[in-house]
Amino acid sequence: MPQKDYIGSKIVVKQKLLTIDMDELYKMLRTWFEDRNYEIVEKDFQEHIDEKGIRHTYFKWVISRKADNYTKLTIDLEFNSATKDVVIEKETKTIAQRGSVEVSFRPYLLKDIEEEWRIREKGVVRKFLRELYDKVFGSDKFESYTKKLESDMQAVIADVKTFLRIRRFE
Repeated sequence: MPQKDYIGSKIVVKQKLLTIDMDELYKMLRTWFEDRNYEIVEKDFQEHIDEKGIRHTYFKWVISRKADNYTKLTIDLEFNSATKDVVIEKETKTIAQRGSVEVSFRPYLLKDIEEEWRIREKGVVRKFLRELYDKVFGSDKFESYTKKLESDMQAVIADVKTFLRIRRFE
């Protein structure tokens, strides 16, 4: 089983009482990662409308990009929203969503992705060799991967915040 090395803590972007086009936000997130050669796997998607007419949307993505044959840069993304459709009338009628949005990011390096160093029941020696490789021989490589993932995290968070600020309807 591959090993997860988490980088920092979970980062959450929240906005309440805003009016935006949720489809555009979804497309922006998907395009952002695809443009940077990340693979997106949708692990969960739930959507329901409660008795008050509020649409609750939740999805979870596992986003990854292979750095080498041993390591993947990975981000767990969770999206939660509680919105209601509203009609915006400017030059044309537009249907948008008003409510709250929360997007959380959890970055980590996934090591031994091809399970070459798989730890079996009596694999104490393999575990030691993998740890030795990670700490001694791979430390510079993992540090550069960590910096790349942190950089991507800062960029996507800045872009999400900008999207929520600029693309909102007033």
